[in-house]
Amino acid sequence: EVKQLVHGQGGPSVRRQRLLTQDGKDLLDSAASLAEACDLDAAVEGELVLTMVNTDPLDMNVALKSLGARVEGANASCGDQKPLLQHDAAFPAEEFGDDLLTLDAAQTDRFAGIPVGKRTGCQLVEQLQSKSEVWVGDCPTSTFLDSGKICVVLPGDGAKLKAIGFTYCPWDRNYGRECGFSGHTGDESVVLGSVDIPRHRERGDPSTEKVGTLFLTLPSEQQETIFKTIEWNFGNSASGRRLYFLYALGALA
Repeated sequence: EVKQLVHGQGGPSVRRQRLLTQDGKDLLDSAASLAEACDLDAAVEGELVLTMVNTDPLDMNVALKSLGARVEGANASCGDQKPLLQHDAAFPAEEFGDDLLTLDAAQTDRFAGIPVGKRTGCQLVEQLQSKSEVWVGDCPTSTFLDSGKICVVLPGDGAKLKAIGFTYCPWDRNYGRECGFSGHTGDESVVLGSVDIPRHRERGDPSTEKVGTLFLTLPSEQQETIFKTIEWNFGNSASGRRLYFLYALGALA
């Protein structure tokens, strides 16, 4: 008998989520399954009384269509049709692991979120078209901004965030040298910061050129704020900027 089970804001990891459900059925009525899901050393027979409190919320990408995130405004259709908010569909955890996109990777790796062997333009397109019959070719797998801004409505009641970023195409012309980030709480707009976008080249060969990922780590005083929406602003000269994925790492409210 499970008398109390309390997850942190982020919930169990993807691996543990898979252990907690099987064929759409809840396994929490099984002490053995719950023990396995919680990494207990051995299955527990009989009554199981467990209080599990996670005081350190899971850092996960909450800018996902599967969670309910959506693009608002000029590029709204891209949130449904493009890979932009579907990083989890492009790189499933059961195939690429649970730790492909972590806060540590976001802070240190210019290829964060993109596995080795999938980082050139051609390799990424091949991976994407293997996951959806709609994502075939260059244009269906890319989001080209109609303006210099793109806004994402976060799932549910919003999220507390630690880092915000994007994967883009460095070799496909140079649309601006900076991306600014802002968030909206529902009551006020907050400027979060910006990242510099390195100049690369005007043209390149996608069979050899690699995509790039850039992240802004939010100041600690802003990491406890619940944001409803996030805006990526590449400036007035960025119309045409090509993006592959958007990221917001944190925990759902």
